[in-house]
Formats: sequence, structure tokens, C-alpha cells
Amino acid sequence: GTSTLDSTGGILISDLQSTGAVSASGLSLDITSSGALAFDNAAAGAGTLRIATAGDLTLANASSTDSMTLSSSGGSISSTGAVTSGGSFSADGANGLNFASLSTADTTTLSAAGGAITIADLVKAGRITASARSIDITSSGGLFFDKATATAGGLSISTAQTLTVNGDSSATGNVSLSSAAGLAYHGTLTSGGTTQLTAVGGPLSVASLTSAGSVSAIGRSIDISSPGSLTFDGAAATAGDLSLTTLDFTATGPLSATGVVAITGTNGISLGTLTSGGTTALTASSGAILAGDIHSVGAVSATGQSVSLGSTIALNLGSVNATAGNLTVTALDVTGTGALSASGNAAIDSAGGIALGLLSSGGTTRLTADGAIALTDLRSVGL
Repeated sequence: GTSTLDSTGGILISDLQSTGAVSASGLSLDITSSGALAFDNAAAGAGTLRIATAGDLTLANASSTDSMTLSSSGGSISSTGAVTSGGSFSADGANGLNFASLSTADTTTLSAAGGAITIADLVKAGRITASARSIDITSSGGLFFDKATATAGGLSISTAQTLTVNGDSSATGNVSLSSAAGLAYHGTLTSGGTTQLTAVGGPLSVASLTSAGSVSAIGRSIDISSPGSLTFDGAAATAGDLSLTTLDFTATGPLSATGVVAITGTNGISLGTLTSGGTTALTASSGAILAGDIHSVGAVSATGQSVSLGSTIALNLGSVNATAGNLTVTALDVTGTGALSASGNAAIDSAGGIALGLLSSGGTTRLTADGAIALTDLRSVGL
């Protein structure tokens, strides 16, 4: 039946067997079981709490003023109520962890080698390390992760306040990191699927992102770097700058920023619609730049082996350099005071007018406009 353990001192049990619910209260708790246990309440009023089972460990409520350690060597650990640790916290469930509400005051270690980690509300915690087949953690506060590893599934972390990740994290499946405030990722993030990054109320930054699938990002400002290739479904910096740096850059969806836009794809840039509230800089030192429709309040600068820029509105150009190929510009109006150059041919087409400074072409040069054409200095090897 049920078991009630109440002590004015500590409680130490080497093997507790109970077919019914257990209630335990003492200054400290240290309980081991070779079976499964279900607790209505486990409270350590002035010390540590440790519960270790061979089978499933179920908790309605648990609390300790000091550290708390929960483990299940052959089952899972779950809670339906609040679990509160006044110190560090460790939970290792062989087949999974599932907490309704968890609050810790110090370092937090979560492990489930054979199952999933699911936490409906990780209210607060110290520095967190989490490892499981899949991870899904939500917080009504802010969280700081040292590491999160999903070995056979997705990684999802959502917070109401700032989400910070300091170390390297990975998932074999999709990755979703979301904060209603800011998102700061200082380490390396590796996604085996798609990657969704959201920081609605603050800046979004990722120091190093590798994603097998497409990436989408929303933040007040965005700064994402990658050692490899990235494909963006979309990226929107709602109140600041957009900075994206990759080896190869592709965007199949819209990119936008209220501030400055800077995109670097060392081996190439390919994008459709780009909206910039400031200047725009595109750099592909070892590849081609292909931009279908640029709407930029400020001047557009571009450097690539070949450069093709398009716009359904007027395009104001800064410095544009095609270092090993052709330069093509198509827009409603084409203006600019910066130097334009191409080692190959140059072609500028406008439904309005063309007004430029220096244009240098290593091949032929074609200027087409329905309005006036004015160049301060034209240098063309070909006709």
C-alpha cells in the first residue's frame, strides 16, 4: 500500500519497496529502490534530496533546500507538479525525463540516453547541460545552456526571457530555438534538419551554425555566421541590422532589415528578394553574386567574381566589382557615385535613366535606358 516517511532528522533507505504512493519528509532524503517508486511528496527541509530507482520514478511534488539528484537506471523520471531544488540539480532517466515544472538554483544536468527530455516549464536554472534522444524544453523565464545534445531527434528550446547558449550543441533532427526576448548563441550549433531561430523582442546572434536543412530567422537584429553553406527560407531583422556570413549563401525566401544588410558567401551568393532599410553589402570573393530584386534605402555595394543585381525599383549603387567575370545591373533607375568595374562584359539596363560615375569594363559595355544616360567616366576594352 502507501508509505509515509516523516522524520525530524534525515531519512536514509537502502532499498524501499512500495506498491502504493510514497510520502517522505525529513531534513534530508537519501532513498534507493530496486524497483519503481511513485511519490506524492518528497521534501528535504534542510539538506539534500537523492532518489535512485531501478524502475520508473514518478513525482507529484519534490523539494530540497540543497542539491537534488534523481535517477532511474532502467526506467523514466516524471513529475506532475513542481520540482524545486535549492542547489544543483541532476536527473538521469534511462528511458526519458518528463517534468511539468522544474526550478533549480544552481547547475542543472539532464540526461536520458534512451529517451526524450520534455519539460513544460523550466522556471529557472543555473547553467544547464542536457543530453537525450530528443529535447523539448519550455521556460517562463530565461535560460543559460552550456550544452544541449539530441542524439536521435530534434532540439527545441523556448523561453520567455533571454536564451543564452555558451557551448556546442547539436541535433540529428530539426532545431528550434526561440526567445520572446533575445537569443545569444556563442558556440557551435549543428542541425541535422531544418533550423528555426526566433528572438522577437531582442537581438539574435549565432557564432557558428551548421544546418543540413533550411534556416529561418527572426530577431530585432540578426548576426549569423557559418563555416559551411546555408540556405535561408527567410530572415527578418525587425528593428536593426542583418548580417549573414557563410561559405555558400542561398536564400529561397525574403530577406529584410530595417537597418543595414551585410551578406557574405565566400563561394557565392544567390538570393531572391532583399529589403534593406540602410546600405547593402554583398561579398563573394570566390564566387558569383546573383540578386533578383533588391530594395535598398542606402547604396548597394557588391564584390564577386561575377555580379548580377536586379531591382523592381530604383537602385543606388556604391562600389560594385566583378573581379573575374561579367557585371549585369537591371533596375527601374540606376544611379550611383561609386566605381563600377568588371573584368568581363558590363551591361546596365534601366526602364528609367542611368546616372553613374566611373564604369570600367574588360570586355564589351552595354547601356540601355528609356530615359537619360549619364556617366562621368567610361572605360571599356570592347565596344
